[in-house]
Amino acid sequence: MAASYPKKLLGELLVTEGLVSQKQVSDALRIQKIRGGKLAEILIASGYLHMGKFEKFIVSQPGIASVDLSQYKIMSDLCDLIPEEMARTQQLFPIDRMGKLLTVGMAVPLDVNTISKLTELTGLRVKAVYCKSEHIRGAIDRYYRKEEAAVLGEFQTILGLASGSSSMVRIATLLRSIDDLPSLPETVRKTKEVLDDPGIAMEEVEAFIGNDPLVSANVLKLANSAAYKFSGRIDNVGMAVRLLGLQETYNMVLASSVLSMAEGTKGFDFQRFWREALFTASAVPAVATEVNIRPSSALSTAGLLHDIGRFGLAQASATGYRKVDRKSWGKGLVGLEEELLGLGHPEAGYMIAQRWELPEEIATLIRFHHTPEKAESMENEACIVSLAAFLSEAHTNQDILNKDGCFEELQHPLEHLGVSAERISDIHHEIASNFSV
Repeated sequence: MAASYPKKLLGELLVTEGLVSQKQVSDALRIQKIRGGKLAEILIASGYLHMGKFEKFIVSQPGIASVDLSQYKIMSDLCDLIPEEMARTQQLFPIDRMGKLLTVGMAVPLDVNTISKLTELTGLRVKAVYCKSEHIRGAIDRYYRKEEAAVLGEFQTILGLASGSSSMVRIATLLRSIDDLPSLPETVRKTKEVLDDPGIAMEEVEAFIGNDPLVSANVLKLANSAAYKFSGRIDNVGMAVRLLGLQETYNMVLASSVLSMAEGTKGFDFQRFWREALFTASAVPAVATEVNIRPSSALSTAGLLHDIGRFGLAQASATGYRKVDRKSWGKGLVGLEEELLGLGHPEAGYMIAQRWELPEEIATLIRFHHTPEKAESMENEACIVSLAAFLSEAHTNQDILNKDGCFEELQHPLEHLGVSAERISDIHHEIASNFSV
């Protein structure tokens, strides 16, 4: 009879046992959401959970046995039951089969979801036993690969563990720093509450925003910027509210508050950040119109805020972010950030957006502005922001458009929206000729 497994999630069990704190589990879950992997491995790599204590905890659970997989001789045909990719990603290995019972070594034998998937995949009853992660990886290298590749596989595993541990620690540190960012001004929350009132009058909105001199000044600054092409100068909040409408007014209050937070970041090139934010917001409606998609207020705001992760990383690790080459752009910039800091600005921006409770659609566009193919139901909008952000980078670094293959990483948004690279270049020139901060 198969063992009965605890119904509590692993994180809850570890907290209950006092092995980790709830905050540490939350940090690890957020890293897992970004990078994938097993919760226990992330907790250990982040320095939150001691490997020895985790092993003792696992084998103390009812019905869980411990097996030294390094001492086992395995029938190689057992590997045919479980694909190598699943074995590696879920950290498991088939050990024995007796009739309809399959014994599987797992790094986390309390993972009932994976056990359920194994049962469905193999059509067998699955009994999970605990095996050390390194023994599982070694067995996979020995039995799924040719014997002569095993040594290389073990060496790569050691390198991967060392690199992964360092990366996890850096990410956990960055996430804690992002959590420590000050909250947005209370005006943002109260503005949303005011605008959510269906009976609210324009005069009341105007009076409410006007009571906060800093927010009023920032709203007017944005309204008169290149991102909003009004024909005349807007010199009072009432005029701005009437021209923008309620939803756009809220988005502008939100954006102005976020941008103000970035302005105070030491060692951060805010002027460049501000210019690129405005250029992207200017390019968004132009690209959207070109592909016959009606620009939304969320699109414009996402254009303004798409790079907030950059100031978040600079705030969290000023010394580390100064090492990022300022001439880097696109996915090359993201890769460099991940190499130096463990986290790229799109994911950092998404974390900040969640921290400040920005609308989910804006948070999604911030997260996927370099990988719009992952944005699912908002893929069209993410492709627009992706192209607009590229035009902004090209405006800052004029050499980008002159480089061979500069549009290669934009192949997906170009094809998805059905627009040519030549037309995007034309849009860049049209905006740049009229652009002023």
